[in-house]
Amino acid sequence: MRKMLVLIVVLLTTGAIQAGEITAPKYADHIEFGKYSPWPEYKRVKIANVKPQPWRTGDDIINGWDFSLPPAITVSDKALLCVSRNIRQLPKLNFPANPVVSLWVRWRDIEPEEGKYKFDKLIADIKTAQQAGYGVVIRPMTAVWESLAYPDESKTTDRIRRNKKCAPDYLVTKYNVPQIRQKPKRTWRLVNLDVTHKDFHRNYLKLAAAFGKAGIPQMKAVKGIIIGYASPSWGDEGIGPHGQADPPHVRERLDAWAAACKGVERKVCMGGASRYGFARGFGVRGGFVEMYLYKLPNVNIGQCADQRGYVTVDETAAIIKTGAFSGDENEEYEESWTHRFGAIESFTYRYFTSSLRLIQMRRNYLLHNPFAIYPAMLPYVSQEMGRTVEDAPDAWCFLRESYLKPYVFGKKKPSSEERKLGVPVRNFERWLYQRDTKGFETAPAVKIKMPVRQWIVQKDRQFDFVARVGKKIGFAIDDRFLAGGPHSVAVKISYFDMPKGALSLHYKTPKGPTAKTIKLQNTGKLKTATFFLTDAVFNAKNLDYDLTIESDKEAVVSIVRVIKVGRR
Repeated sequence: MRKMLVLIVVLLTTGAIQAGEITAPKYADHIEFGKYSPWPEYKRVKIANVKPQPWRTGDDIINGWDFSLPPAITVSDKALLCVSRNIRQLPKLNFPANPVVSLWVRWRDIEPEEGKYKFDKLIADIKTAQQAGYGVVIRPMTAVWESLAYPDESKTTDRIRRNKKCAPDYLVTKYNVPQIRQKPKRTWRLVNLDVTHKDFHRNYLKLAAAFGKAGIPQMKAVKGIIIGYASPSWGDEGIGPHGQADPPHVRERLDAWAAACKGVERKVCMGGASRYGFARGFGVRGGFVEMYLYKLPNVNIGQCADQRGYVTVDETAAIIKTGAFSGDENEEYEESWTHRFGAIESFTYRYFTSSLRLIQMRRNYLLHNPFAIYPAMLPYVSQEMGRTVEDAPDAWCFLRESYLKPYVFGKKKPSSEERKLGVPVRNFERWLYQRDTKGFETAPAVKIKMPVRQWIVQKDRQFDFVARVGKKIGFAIDDRFLAGGPHSVAVKISYFDMPKGALSLHYKTPKGPTAKTIKLQNTGKLKTATFFLTDAVFNAKNLDYDLTIESDKEAVVSIVRVIKVGRR
């Protein structure tokens, strides 16, 4: 049985290690509360100037994290990176990527008169993108009738937001489709037409059919079609009425898009989860990974947590198993977003954590700013998206911990400890698993204050730990990624340099166990040590460890990556 599946079963049936059983050393809070010194200072770098972090071919130690990959690594054909929503601004990328442009298409532009469809402008835009080496993700905007307010609307270059109205006039002038004025808490709001009205619905189904008749979903350059519903924001969230499970009109809408996208159903991305849509091979988009702890747990995208709080991924979830369109947005990093996310100096930390979370979630589409604030990470994310355990260039584990409110996990009767401390969620992992066992106990370390309160986080625990500390830390590699051996790999250990002493990487070879060692200087800085292993054997079973990190004092480890560099 594959190690990953065995790992989950064993952990779900063993006793839980409760928060507080292991006391972190006094230097766990070495980085001051609220300081973000391990991450680069906030600075915008244009997408065209972003390059991959250089790959190095020998053992070394550098300051900071290391997200480099061997230069031969390309990008999955399932990975889509959106860096523009303007067909006239398509930057040339200097790193491996499948770039796409997001085209917001108003219904009123496609069908200015009832029954008369015009796709010539859209088709021309698709061809323009294709000539520039871009794909296209289409967002039909159908329900918006009026925009009451939008922050900084005068500054936006988005054509849809400038023109506001999306629904065709005839729906109101001829059929008297009523307007729905929702009442969001935010200052921005949209007035939508009633999508359940019989005449709106009938003509919407015809619109979907017209897309199919024009052959647009089947065009090679069209990589996705995002279908929403109606919401008070331009995000067009949802796929149907809130709290209702696929009523008849929603199923008919989804059926219409299934017919229009016959043969390429995987391109369809819903604005919200629908089992009816998943059964047709459709995907789904998120949109708030900037709050990096959201969607925990979430069965629709395979996000789970075991009894000890370790975040796991259910790879049998339809959206992961089929490789359907799975999107998210990591784009709110302009200075104007401090009202939502707090101090600007925290933005790079949030970007860092959100980037790792979205690839931990197995996302294969990312809507990104036309700039990066941690340039080394974007090429890495681009090369990681869309991967499976069989074709991934690396396996990694981010040793972190946060504390969510018990209700997030459906706990109606939480224990007194859970009510006080919250429920721990531990580690973001991709096929490299860290688990505590006897003799390999760890504790959360390096406390980082959240710059703004996250609603799902325990009230008095608005912080993250971004490392774990222990004398011995054990890791298991998923057998589907690497098993047996000998293998040639690079192991990158990002650690906080404290205290003085030594840190060793222990592994097995055909001749027996061995280790590589570095000295700790007690600088307190975040560093990454790279070890090239030419004859590593990974034959551990179940919860036995393939790799261990050990220290004569205690090691404070943040991220471990195992990278394939060839076989002997």
